[in-house]
Amino acid sequence: TVGGPYDAGRESVTHAQFNAAYSFARALTDARVDLRSYQTPALSEPAVVALTARTHVIDDPGIDPTTQTARVKVTLNDGRTVEATSDTMKGSPAEPMSEDELLAKFHGCLEFGVGAPRAQTERLAEVAMTLETMADAAVAIVAAFPPSD
Repeated sequence: TVGGPYDAGRESVTHAQFNAAYSFARALTDARVDLRSYQTPALSEPAVVALTARTHVIDDPGIDPTTQTARVKVTLNDGRTVEATSDTMKGSPAEPMSEDELLAKFHGCLEFGVGAPRAQTERLAEVAMTLETMADAAVAIVAAFPPSD
């Protein structure tokens, strides 16, 4: 699945999540990849599907499979190539997210996953970022993000 061709006809969120060609095409098209990237309407967008057909995953024997190293090479329409290599993954201990990136992901996940309004996710984020100083973290979390009825 990871290196195979992307098959939009499967209409499978899981197939898209684990398919490098789809994720790469989505990133090039949207300049981001997030939870919305893997929802049914996005899975079959013609421009993205067309780009996946032109995307090839090639095993590079020069990369140690026990590392997080990834190499990308893009051939442009005019024949020029653009290459990038990374030895770390954003969000890993070797390349942690900034506080702004972490909070953006936190808000996005709660807004997408449970439809939480921004004001509520802001309150919960404030609590989460100061849990170590709380006398009763559970009470603070419930007060910031009360369960819905």
